[in-house]
Amino acid sequence: MKFLKSQRGLTLVELLAIIVILGIVAAIAVPAIGKVVENNHIKATKGEAMIMLEAAQLYFIETPVKFGREWQAASLPDLVSQGYMESQGYLNTTSYVTNVNPAKICARSEGETKVNFYNATAEEISNSKNDIHVGNEACGDNKELVPPTK
Repeated sequence: MKFLKSQRGLTLVELLAIIVILGIVAAIAVPAIGKVVENNHIKATKGEAMIMLEAAQLYFIETPVKFGREWQAASLPDLVSQGYMESQGYLNTTSYVTNVNPAKICARSEGETKVNFYNATAEEISNSKNDIHVGNEACGDNKELVPPTK
């Protein structure tokens, strides 16, 4: 019984200090974790754009250019429906790749993290770090995919 009597619990002030410290730690950690999640979404979207570029290259090899045109385009829905890609992932259904040399992608991502590709090459995507605007050229008549002015 002596052992139990000598034990003291936490005072209200000590408990309040612990809660304040935990609140400060949470205030620092939550935004940092949010930034990590956003960066991973950006990287995943860029990875899917690279996969789409590679899938389109296979499509262009297996599909001859029709009617003497110099170039052709492969849309994301076509690549998915013909089995070159498993799904559209984060990219929207208006995404497409042209077979100019080098191949270029025009796309916009779906979801909270918006990543835009403006006639972006694989090299531009690889070198873009965490930029959400990749490429410098407008994408055809698509007014939504015009790169921002710097």
